[in-house]
Amino acid sequence: MKKKLMLAITVVLNMTLSAQTPDEVVITGTNKVSKQELPAAVIAKLEKQFPNAQAVQYYKVPQDVVAKGWNVTVDDELDPAETVDYYTIQFTRDNMNYYGLYKPDGTLIKSKLEQQAATLPDPVKASISNISQTHPGWTVVAKTYYKNTSATKNLEYYEVVARNDAGEHRRLYFAPDGTLKKLKKE
Repeated sequence: MKKKLMLAITVVLNMTLSAQTPDEVVITGTNKVSKQELPAAVIAKLEKQFPNAQAVQYYKVPQDVVAKGWNVTVDDELDPAETVDYYTIQFTRDNMNYYGLYKPDGTLIKSKLEQQAATLPDPVKASISNISQTHPGWTVVAKTYYKNTSATKNLEYYEVVARNDAGEHRRLYFAPDGTLKKLKKE
């Protein structure tokens, strides 16, 4: 009975969620390269923005791979006729993972920041509280903050992973205002 109720609630939630969901960036680098192989402008931009970056990894990424791996769209202001390679930089700093897509001249095209959330904004806490009242037995096991940035938009959201006594998992994605944007079953 409990499983049927959960399934019914999940179906209703999936049908009512907003069409706009968080981006899921897949970092695709066809050629891992050394720091020395990157243009000086890209290195200078990284060191200026993030002087304490640790565990930095560098990738040279052809444009066609960028379009697939970063879900690059017209909004990102890339010229489809451009044949220049791009560079992805991935690093950690202060318990944060950062991914950046750069042009050879050091221009940041798109970035993604991922950080474990020790606390959640009050509206997100309230939404989780409401869900836990309607779905007893579910416990929050992880909270992550994401910020995706491009030249034309910024998207911030929180991913909350919940588990029940039967070992089932759900990923819930909330806007900072507490709006549930997406629900994934695992």
